[in-house]
Amino acid sequence: MKQPSEAGTIPQDVMSKLVMAMASVESGLLTKDPDMPRHLQESHRLLITYPETVHLLEDTEIAALIQAAEIHTNTQIVKDAVKGKAANKALARLTADDL
Repeated sequence: MKQPSEAGTIPQDVMSKLVMAMASVESGLLTKDPDMPRHLQESHRLLITYPETVHLLEDTEIAALIQAAEIHTNTQIVKDAVKGKAANKALARLTADDL
């Protein structure tokens, strides 16, 4: 987790709780922890209550949250990229207006 640039804006106990919540999510993914919903709920609560903490998460931590949410809800949050000829056809139809 990145260290906040402004130490006074985020209480230290919030940072420690967020670090612990992220560690619980990451270890829960490895062990298929049945308490994963609670770990996700705690992480979500902290990130919603203190939105300035969101930018402190590393890419790997964000990926762990997404993966845990996908597993817990049995949904796919990010669709797989289109491959092969279908991808080429889709790219051929793109225009500047799509951007």
